[in-house]
Amino acid sequence: TVIKNYNYRLNYSNGYRIPSLKEMYYSFEEHNPPIFGNPNLTPSLSNYYSLSLESRNSSNSYIELYVNDVDDMISYIVSNDTLMYDNSDKMCLLGLNIAYQKNLGDMGLQLFYSFTDGFSNTANGESLLEGISKHGLNMKLNYHIYENMNIILSARYTSDKYVILFGSDGMKRELEAHIISDLIFINNWRNISFKLGVKN
Repeated sequence: TVIKNYNYRLNYSNGYRIPSLKEMYYSFEEHNPPIFGNPNLTPSLSNYYSLSLESRNSSNSYIELYVNDVDDMISYIVSNDTLMYDNSDKMCLLGLNIAYQKNLGDMGLQLFYSFTDGFSNTANGESLLEGISKHGLNMKLNYHIYENMNIILSARYTSDKYVILFGSDGMKRELEAHIISDLIFINNWRNISFKLGVKN
């Protein structure tokens, strides 16, 4: 039956993160812009919830939904033409992970997709999400050619994201989506492994 073919998991965890020494006492005046720590930082508290569905017939194949609710998240703010670590009021991250693995005779396939988004009620909420791509996809294809010879093709897709330009009053710079791929030939002979590959 459908129920017997899957494991259902409901997870909750509570996190407590104290500020690092760097976040509290860092001082780099020569940097442009200058970066300073903040000794008044308070610990961050988080509540993590997840619901997952895991296949019993296919290893490393699952679907997971999660919410990570963070209070007093430690990030940085712009103050007097400098960057300083500070506590934000609240940050909520939402995500979806999908993993699939399948063996097809001499070929093995692995796929992993992730979706990440979030929101915040703070004035610098957009800065908390900068550098985060909403969509990511990893693919790995392993083909067994002959005896100890394999060809491995791997590719990683990352969707567009943004960074906030310093001193621009919140102006964003969009970073385009991109794909990174590798093609590797492997030949194992006794205890020696030969590898020949191409990366873009």
